[in-house]
Amino acid sequence: MVPSSGLTIRPRRLGELLDESFRLYFSRFGALLLTILPAFVPYLVVAGWVSYRLNRLFPKTSHLTAAQLDAVLTDHAGDLVTLLLILMAAALLLTPLAYGAIVRHVVQSPGRQRQQVSIADNYRFAAGRLLSVIGTQVVRALVFIVLIGGGSVLFAWLARSSGGAAGILLVILWSIAALIFFIWWAVQFSLAVYVALVEPMSGWKALMRSWHLVTGNFWRTLGYYIIVQVLVAAVTYGLGLVAQVAHNELLSLAVSGALNLVTEPFVVVAMTFLYLDLRVRRDGSADPV
Repeated sequence: MVPSSGLTIRPRRLGELLDESFRLYFSRFGALLLTILPAFVPYLVVAGWVSYRLNRLFPKTSHLTAAQLDAVLTDHAGDLVTLLLILMAAALLLTPLAYGAIVRHVVQSPGRQRQQVSIADNYRFAAGRLLSVIGTQVVRALVFIVLIGGGSVLFAWLARSSGGAAGILLVILWSIAALIFFIWWAVQFSLAVYVALVEPMSGWKALMRSWHLVTGNFWRTLGYYIIVQVLVAAVTYGLGLVAQVAHNELLSLAVSGALNLVTEPFVVVAMTFLYLDLRVRRDGSADPV
């Protein structure tokens, strides 16, 4: 659990939250980069290797017919499952460590607390919360799979029973409903990982805590998240074009990894400030529970 850090936190407008995020990000860029390196670089290496292997297994599949694509997927099903499991394991184990270390660094940022906290301290904290974060991510994914899977089966049965234009209409309606649900689900549970990192709860309790914080602040949270992602996308897309012009796969992977390494700390910093802001609005304090 993150101890009280002396953060001067009060309810703030979205512009103020972004300004605070940029200030901390640029003023502590070197420290943030050093903090994220130990866990995020191995994850990027694994993700890059998986992407490279997938491109080798399924080169230029866009020109294949449905039957040909089906045959290729069947032939390499084992390799595909193995690669995806490796990527999932890396994401579950390494990204929570990186996020946890950054969150700890933000809350314990020098100038906000007298005692300097080392990168090792940040990772010890993150490791202590690792199982809580993994459990929260797994429960969140299961909730989504159960609800979307159950709804898909129901609508598929209704569409098949109706047939014709009514069936097509049901499919369209379900697609729209599923998209709306995904956005709602993502926003309501967007702070669950930060809850699991900072507060003494995990799994379903962390999801409900995120729900509690976001309720009444849905559009605020969605708008803030969109702004953060648009800012990051603008940077990554703009600089990523340089690598694409070179038509070199390894260079593209390296540039993509470097951009993720630079931009991911900003996303975590920005979302940490949003989490603290919503705690102040809901609880009247950002001190740990």
